[in-house]
Amino acid sequence: MYNMATTVIDRLTEFAPYIGGAVVLGVGVVVIRQMRKTLASKRGIHPIDMVVLHQFDRAHFAPNLSHFAVKVETYLRITKIPYVNSFSGLNGAPKGKVPWIEYNEETIPDSSFIIEFLNHKFSIDLNKDLTAEQRAAARALQKMVEENTYWCHILLRWAFHVEEMMRSYLSAPSWFINRYILWRYRRYMMNKGWVQGIGRHTYDEITHIAKGDLKALSDFLGAKNFFFGDDATEVDCAIFGQLSQIKWHTPDCEAKTYFFDECSNLDEYCDRMKAKYWPDWEECTTRGGTTKATK
Repeated sequence: MYNMATTVIDRLTEFAPYIGGAVVLGVGVVVIRQMRKTLASKRGIHPIDMVVLHQFDRAHFAPNLSHFAVKVETYLRITKIPYVNSFSGLNGAPKGKVPWIEYNEETIPDSSFIIEFLNHKFSIDLNKDLTAEQRAAARALQKMVEENTYWCHILLRWAFHVEEMMRSYLSAPSWFINRYILWRYRRYMMNKGWVQGIGRHTYDEITHIAKGDLKALSDFLGAKNFFFGDDATEVDCAIFGQLSQIKWHTPDCEAKTYFFDECSNLDEYCDRMKAKYWPDWEECTTRGGTTKATK
């Protein structure tokens, strides 16, 4: 028994530096997280009655890698609500996701709740000219792209084409990408997709679902300028947020090819939204502007 105890102590002594390092690292992570939370809570004083839009840093070919951040910022531009960007990412995010906003003393997470809040606060209704039937159709389209198309795209982008995504859209050279990190991240995204349900399908099946959604959008849009006529409505913010990522932030794949070749009206629609509401598009990307650009 004595010899066994001695052996255990000797082994622990051998690994003491590593154990100590792990403890120090763990404490460091906790301290850093707390510091980031403290800094997030002291982001500064923003002008009264100014919407503060929290999102990730600007991206390479579109203003953000988040479908929903593009959605909300497009809504703010259409409605001309005064706002300022805060590229704080997940720091301080109430639900652990972006986008979220601060308005005076109020904090609102989730893109749909943000728009509902701002509609009420500023007495805005982009859907005022829609019939009850059109409003129902708009909601159905929005739920399709945000609960179905979105997951197809997320998996195609971050699970099946994650290396191309990081190399081409995050400007990360291939030699810098650690294979283990890629494997872990792909596994993480696949697990999320599995829980949601889309991830239980094969790559070809996910592509097939995405193409079906794109065709439905293309058929519904037809020759119209926007999805319900000559003026953009709330659903255009949501759909553009999704399509902007397919058009500008998706590695080459069958779904992207289908978007350009078979749904050319969706491609033109994206360009139309960009021209009308994002005249400073290039300045809002890391190619034409700065990562920390603020409107």
